[in-house]
Amino acid sequence: MNKPVFYILFFLIPLFAIGQQNLVPNASFEEFSSCPQSIGEVKCYPWFSATITTPDFYTPCGTGLSGTPINAYGNQNAFDGNSYVGINLNADDGYREYIAVKLIEPLQPLKKYVLKFYVSNSDLTKYPSNNLGAYFIVDTLGIPLQIMTGGTPAIISSTNIVFSSILISDEINWVEMSYEYLASGCEEFLIIGNFLPQDQTTFGQNSGLGIDSYYYIDEVSLVELSSIDLPNIFTPNADGINDFFEIENTEAKHTEILNRWGNIVYESNDLIKWNGGNQPDGVYYYKIDFGCGSLPNIKTGFVQLIR
Repeated sequence: MNKPVFYILFFLIPLFAIGQQNLVPNASFEEFSSCPQSIGEVKCYPWFSATITTPDFYTPCGTGLSGTPINAYGNQNAFDGNSYVGINLNADDGYREYIAVKLIEPLQPLKKYVLKFYVSNSDLTKYPSNNLGAYFIVDTLGIPLQIMTGGTPAIISSTNIVFSSILISDEINWVEMSYEYLASGCEEFLIIGNFLPQDQTTFGQNSGLGIDSYYYIDEVSLVELSSIDLPNIFTPNADGINDFFEIENTEAKHTEILNRWGNIVYESNDLIKWNGGNQPDGVYYYKIDFGCGSLPNIKTGFVQLIR
């Protein structure tokens, strides 16, 4: 009688584990090429500085104030393991630091992900601030020039950004930051920092201490949460409601929509947004390629047009 139960559990556990895979390598910064000799060295591969500025890596064997728990900006045990990184999130002169990593695999379109990491305000932060978040990009060529030079970014409208308006001031405990992100598809790099303009960043009370808004970061995870279904009906009657067959903020390599006779009635190589054209009511077949690079990722299905 126990055998059926045993086999059911055997198959369910691997499926759950796959769905919860963390796409961030070296998530708690425990792997490194060598002990840092000073601050400003990011030796926890594959993490790297996304800019010409100098985030910091802290681990017990670090010297030159790059150790744990005591280091250049305070005394803090790691949230997980023994190591963590630190960034100057905001300075009043616009200086900022960013820490980045290449994900284990590209993000998939029509999927929602949860990004989590833990943060602690350093003992020597001059003033706490907000807007700590993340930026997802396809490749490092997508990093705006303003970020590359450490300047205030001008990318607030980007749908590839998540951020928190919470002002983080806790210098003792690690605070969990959690964000949901709907992937456009093919994003392969994660960058952590502040991506909003300086005039939209809030600063707390000035303590008169140390360095600007300096934060420790540990235990970064990115896991798939859910999938988004493609719409199966739309009503292009110009009433402003459901007038398009579309997937907002999502591009595809190629989209084809065909009528019942197999004729292509709509074709696109970027955003998916069909208003039905002059086609009559009916059921249409779509074929959408969300592939990354040379690898296809084709979704097919049917959508009903009702005017």
